[in-house]
Amino acid sequence: MPYSRLVGAKHKRGLTVRRVRLIVVMFLVNILAFLLLLYGQMIISNGVRAFIRGEGLWGKAQKQAHVELTNYAWSHDERYYRAYLEQLRIPEGDRRLRTSLQHSPPNMEGAYIGFIEGNNDPQDFDDLTRVFLWFKFEPHVAEAITIWTEADQSLARVKQLAADLHNEISRSPQREEYLQELTTQLETLNDELTILEFRFSKTLSEAARFAAHAGWWGSLLLMLILLGGTLLIAWRITQSIEQTERALVESEERLHKLSHHDTLTGLPNRLMFQQLVNSATLRARRHNSGMALLFLDLDNFKGVNDTYGHDAGDEVLREISRRLVSAIRASDTVARLGGDEFVVLLEEVEDRSVAVQVAEVILDCSKNPIELSSGGQWKVGISIGIACYPEDGEDIDTLTRSADSAMYQVKKQGKNGYSFHNRRCNRKATIVST
Repeated sequence: MPYSRLVGAKHKRGLTVRRVRLIVVMFLVNILAFLLLLYGQMIISNGVRAFIRGEGLWGKAQKQAHVELTNYAWSHDERYYRAYLEQLRIPEGDRRLRTSLQHSPPNMEGAYIGFIEGNNDPQDFDDLTRVFLWFKFEPHVAEAITIWTEADQSLARVKQLAADLHNEISRSPQREEYLQELTTQLETLNDELTILEFRFSKTLSEAARFAAHAGWWGSLLLMLILLGGTLLIAWRITQSIEQTERALVESEERLHKLSHHDTLTGLPNRLMFQQLVNSATLRARRHNSGMALLFLDLDNFKGVNDTYGHDAGDEVLREISRRLVSAIRASDTVARLGGDEFVVLLEEVEDRSVAVQVAEVILDCSKNPIELSSGGQWKVGISIGIACYPEDGEDIDTLTRSADSAMYQVKKQGKNGYSFHNRRCNRKATIVST
């Protein structure tokens, strides 16, 4: 090779290597960016869901606290007041969580204590606080925090009214008008808290939708930018590589098919069948299972060549091959050894009746004459010899000889039938003719 061409080839190889490396790097960047986006979306999604779950616990506790306080106002039973204080523990914990996070710097220890007091799942703490701190200036999150603050202020007024109610009920004599006034104010505050809870829930729902849409579009945009550059480089390289690989694959497939399949019928040839039988023998030995080999020879085949020519003979072989494939089970294999000789491999044969059934189906498929393209018809029979593993042999050569020997017994006794090599295995007769 001239020096200039050698240098040019090396330069192209070096350029291809650099481009391939660039593709790898860009794909790694794509993957890293995508994973970071997924991680961020997961944090945001989990954080918003934690807010929603916390809001549900807060609302349920607030409503139950109001019920207990109302029962206390009517019954003056101290147990209801204690139940009210117990229900109030959840909103108080959430208030401590919020105020701790709003400290500068945030009081994470106090926030965690309040989070737990709010009866929240500890696993949600990190995601909720990240959303709170990272997005506290985002309009939806900021509005939710504002509503949360207003609700805590209303709860503080509820606590003061509840304390006044408790003091009034504890004194004697009680002022009924004052008790009625306190109860009315509590009802008004409960209505305000219900409205705030609805606003908070609506804001969180909008935040969740916004986060989902923003995350999706952001991910799409980033992926398009990164993938666009990667695909542009990859396309240039793969165009030249694909042609070479395609030619190699096609060549390999042709060589493999030619070396392992019969060119006339497309069936496995002798070489491939030997490999299949060897593998099946190993499986049968490993699993202690049976196997059968059927040796098939066409009856009256030579006449079609003599009468209509070899092209007609090829038509008969192709049609018989098609019929044999349709006659055997999906787990079985039919191959052409050459000429008018075929073999069928039956695996996992625990009962010889399986081989009998397959042989009878094969004989049945040859009953109808074969229509030739020249306009004539030809009918062939099939003589079948059956050898079983391990009784008639434990390797392909022995099994093939045994099956071939059984087939010749069929030829001698009338053709178009089947026989086992070991005649003691036939309960009724060695040859079954049709």
